[in-house]
Amino acid sequence: MADTNIVLFSQVVSYLTLYVPYLTIIIGTIGAFCNFLIFTSKKLRSNTCAVYLLYSAIFDLIYIWTGTLTRLMSVHYVYLIPSRFRSYKTIVVPVIAIYFILLASIDRCLLTSITRKQLFTKIRFAH
Repeated sequence: MADTNIVLFSQVVSYLTLYVPYLTIIIGTIGAFCNFLIFTSKKLRSNTCAVYLLYSAIFDLIYIWTGTLTRLMSVHYVYLIPSRFRSYKTIVVPVIAIYFILLASIDRCLLTSITRKQLFTKIRFAH
């Protein structure tokens, strides 16, 4: 009885680790393209916060594609990927995306200030 439960559990885990990354890639890509459509609209092109959030969406998409695909290939398809490359991509890329979200938050705080700090919220400074 216990052996059949272990076998069943290992099969369920195997199916989950095979199909959930595909679902993550599909939903994440759709979400990233929706962010692209929103943040590249005419009203938001001149908004520095939208530029930062657009860059964050780009790096999130890079993370979804590199991190999820490399894990899927290394676990299920025996594709040997150098561990340094995978480690670098799965650590650095999300940190850059979070960094852009932090810059967007700082931009909003500086925009609400009354002092000369509003000069940093110009679009050319964001680029």
